[in-house]
Amino acid sequence: MPVKPVKKKEKLSKEESLYRSAVSLMEAVDCISRFDRLVSSLNDAAKKFSRLDSYKDSAVLMQKCLKDAQAAADSGAAEVFDTALKKLAEAKSKSDFADIAEDFKLVKKFGYKKEECSKN
Repeated sequence: MPVKPVKKKEKLSKEESLYRSAVSLMEAVDCISRFDRLVSSLNDAAKKFSRLDSYKDSAVLMQKCLKDAQAAADSGAAEVFDTALKKLAEAKSKSDFADIAEDFKLVKKFGYKKEECSKN
C-alpha cells in the first residue's frame, strides 16, 4: 500500500493570516440574523482590513464591509423600530413592555429616530 506524502502546513505571513481572517469574518455574516450583530461583525472585518493598508484588495473589501454595515444598520433599525411599534399597540404585560423598551433602546443606539424612541 503506497504511503501518501504528508503535506506540510503552509506558513502564512501576518498579512495573509489577517487577510484570511477578515475575509472569513466578512463571509460568515450570512449566518447572522440579528442586525446589530451583523453590523458589529462587518465593522470588525473592516477594522482588520484597515490594518492591512494596501495588501491585496483589502482597501476595497474594507469599504464594502463599511457600506454593508451601514446598510444593515439602517434597514435593521427601521425594521426593529416598526416591529416595536406594532408590539407596543398589542402589549399587555410588563414583560411585553420591557421587551419593547429594549427594542427601542437598540434602535436608538444606532441613531434611528432617537426622539421617537425616547418617547416610547
